[in-house]
Amino acid sequence: MELNIIIKSTVRPEMIKTETVAEITYTNEIVKVYFPEKRNDFREIIKLRLGYYWNYPYWERKIGKFSGTIEDRIIEAGYMLLATGFSIRIFDEILRNKAIKGEYTPERKKWIIQSKDREGKFCIFWSRDSGDFYTCVKKLPGARWSKPYVTVPVEQFEEVLGFAEVHGFELSEGAQVMVKDARKIKEMILTVNIEPKKEQYILDTGKPSILDVPENTEIDNEFKE
Repeated sequence: MELNIIIKSTVRPEMIKTETVAEITYTNEIVKVYFPEKRNDFREIIKLRLGYYWNYPYWERKIGKFSGTIEDRIIEAGYMLLATGFSIRIFDEILRNKAIKGEYTPERKKWIIQSKDREGKFCIFWSRDSGDFYTCVKKLPGARWSKPYVTVPVEQFEEVLGFAEVHGFELSEGAQVMVKDARKIKEMILTVNIEPKKEQYILDTGKPSILDVPENTEIDNEFKE
């Protein structure tokens, strides 16, 4: 690679922790970070805060449906590494300049989505660095742990919406359709008011009943010997 390209693509923070450069590239849906030095402070950023995993010789992250754009994740990685004292190398000039300025859409890390098998359940999940919501979400009626999600029946859509509002969770398009359909069903289904019948019950005490013995207990003459 030409020396001039390396110079133009590399950015160095004033307060630097190491001379090793984090080179950020991508292929298809995977962002790759090449950083040939073992450091706990770098690992804390790249793994715990950004969600990358080690796949020798790179730190990698697959950008899925709920991760935002791959460009935003490249910019975010570059910006956070620069801000914490690590030099970066991004060959795309536009992405590199945006990383310097921190111009990216923050990743949404708390989601409520529709179950893949469409069995009428919400699937709730969140990233490790966004907080611990397990205790709260398990209080939702019908909540069940189904790795990697907590599922909640669609009939509890009002409770789920309240949870999302309080804790800042996003609803996917599929989850929003579920809410719309569940609300329509609730409004249209038959609602009745039935009072329980009043019935008499005999209390079973476990003791034999008292016999009704007449006062006159003499034997009739015809039965006497």
